[in-house]
Amino acid sequence: MKDKDNSKFDVEIDVTGEADDDDDVDWLECISAIETPKGVLYFCDSAYFAQAAKSISKLEDSCIALESGNQGDQLVVDNPASCQDRRISKSIPSFISRFPHGVCLYSITGYNPLNIQQDSVENHFCNQSLLQDLRDAFPDSEILKNFSYFPRKPNHFERGFTIMVPIGHPTNQEATVYRLAMKYKQAAYFVCEIEETGEHRQKLVLLLGEKPEVVEESLVVLERLSYHPAYLHRDNNSVFHRFEDAMDILSKCAHFPETQELFHIAKHSVLRTESSTNSAMAERHPVIAIEGISEAGITKQSKQLSESLGAQRIQSPPTCIQHLRQTFDKQNDLVRAAFYSVGNYIVSAQMQEMAQKSPVIVDRYWNSTVAFTIVSEVGTGASNLPPKNHFVYEWPSDLPKPDTVVFIGSKREMRKKSKVKGQCEKGQQAKQMILETFRRMKMSDWIEVDRCKDKCWSSDAITAVTIDKLSALNLISLDQSSGDSLCPAAATLHPSKVHDVIHVEVDAVNGVGKDDIPFL
Repeated sequence: MKDKDNSKFDVEIDVTGEADDDDDVDWLECISAIETPKGVLYFCDSAYFAQAAKSISKLEDSCIALESGNQGDQLVVDNPASCQDRRISKSIPSFISRFPHGVCLYSITGYNPLNIQQDSVENHFCNQSLLQDLRDAFPDSEILKNFSYFPRKPNHFERGFTIMVPIGHPTNQEATVYRLAMKYKQAAYFVCEIEETGEHRQKLVLLLGEKPEVVEESLVVLERLSYHPAYLHRDNNSVFHRFEDAMDILSKCAHFPETQELFHIAKHSVLRTESSTNSAMAERHPVIAIEGISEAGITKQSKQLSESLGAQRIQSPPTCIQHLRQTFDKQNDLVRAAFYSVGNYIVSAQMQEMAQKSPVIVDRYWNSTVAFTIVSEVGTGASNLPPKNHFVYEWPSDLPKPDTVVFIGSKREMRKKSKVKGQCEKGQQAKQMILETFRRMKMSDWIEVDRCKDKCWSSDAITAVTIDKLSALNLISLDQSSGDSLCPAAATLHPSKVHDVIHVEVDAVNGVGKDDIPFL
């Protein structure tokens, strides 16, 4: 590790999510960001960048050197004053350059400025309402997500939106933004004009006095920071680690009839299971969770595996609350994630009862909920994902774990499919992000089935490989002479471990196996 001098500042990245919650903040230290189709654009006030660069989490350019030590990663900022020239005028983001005459960016949030952390559900609902108002008021404009936070006080985290309006628009768009800011009782909103030359003017419009007060600002563009700031603190994201926390969020939606029904089902299932004796669970059959991205054929594979093992199958969310998905899928990220988290606890209650009689195959479980929630929140770019061993990947202490997780996926197949013409680029990026999230939360006891590495080109072959790997871990028995065999179809399903010899019909024209079409 390099020796440090007075021109360098250290910053510890906290992966525990237990940062200082002191409410005293210096608003000059605020870092803002806009989530663009090309990634997240970070920026801050130039005075703060020059005077307090030690608060910046990460800036991957010539100003940053990343050093690893025994106590974890430390970030070192070299001579931050030398970077004061990095204005928007020096580095016009590609998503802005498509406006030939320049663009005006209006940033606003629906968060209650006096109640940022105390009622996260209220803030999310206000933002959801604000987004609809923005779409109605700016039907022809692009609306991007944004957020702001304080690196040294990560519990202060706020989400909002940025409206992109071409310079020269015939109507007074700022008047509309002002009316919305007053409607949602905001303390301020931001305006940034960027001309085609790259020259820019940034202003903060304060609304605390009798009339608006304009504060001129100068910006520094930070091309990329560390992982998404929503995961710097446990309270800023939508991943739940306790049943009570998810239920508490849903209790703020008690005016929905569907919430009352969900509460009745959850409390009946979860509390009844908690009251059962642990001794009965000591001799239960194995519970195996099947995970993967949306195109991995998880439902088909879980059905085939359960039939081959003579096991019972359950999916998450369970059948008893499937009819409620339509309501909660329309809600904001926080409420939607709470619904799926409670669904996992209902599944856990049911699978424990089912495991008393036979093995259980779970079609998606907690890992899927976490992966899809994280990707939904951080947008595009793997650099936004929380790193491996981050607190967000910790298994909830009050949620029973399966005996193992079978992860079906292939990074190589994903790369191949991303090159296929006609594929939706945005959809493929999301799938790649989900796949990477799974890999970062992967535990040592996971079983991974990779189409390429394991040479399994059909669903039958995937099931065969899965059974062999489960058998290798002594989770199932392949002894056909035993009446208690968990795999009655095993003898005909996989006579050997050479799974690439399974018969595949060949297309006479193209010479491609009909089952060779990759599902990832």
